[in-house]
Amino acid sequence: MTSPPNLPLDWSHAVGEIPREGLRVVRTATGQEAARLGATLDVLSCESLEVSYHIRPITHGRYRAEGRLTAVLEQSCVVTLAPVRSVVEEPIRVEFWPADQLAHSSNVDLEHSVLEGEEVEPIENHRLEIGRIVYEIVSAAIDPYPRAEGAEFVWAEEGGSEAAQRGHSGPFAALAKWKGSDQ
Repeated sequence: MTSPPNLPLDWSHAVGEIPREGLRVVRTATGQEAARLGATLDVLSCESLEVSYHIRPITHGRYRAEGRLTAVLEQSCVVTLAPVRSVVEEPIRVEFWPADQLAHSSNVDLEHSVLEGEEVEPIENHRLEIGRIVYEIVSAAIDPYPRAEGAEFVWAEEGGSEAAQRGHSGPFAALAKWKGSDQ
């Protein structure tokens, strides 16, 4: 999988930069990176993004990255459109494999990694694309229907007061009215 050209987080590590004992990284998104992430996610804003992870070599030229991310986002309430603050806290667990191993690996190896809870991603151009992984985790974890505290959607049908007076309301009120006119 190739990274999109406008990836909001251009965070990657060359395989040659990762020592045998691994590489520990703590990152905080800059204001510009947070703004790009918020725009790409189509939220009002990304107030902050903090990521910590440890990349370590495993067998056969593969690498494992484990860590945690915390993002503070501001979204629009689906009912009132008022700003809603949400916090995304998610683990990072991913294995990076050379692309040729992914293409020619036995299903047993791949299934074992997936069942262990790790995503398996290709190593592209001798680089581990952590920024893309962080973006995908945040985008999958955001609330698709955020609601402000106390916000409640009230369904109002056309001619609702007349239907309510007759005791007919809800999604099948129109059908009941139609059926009643046939008799």
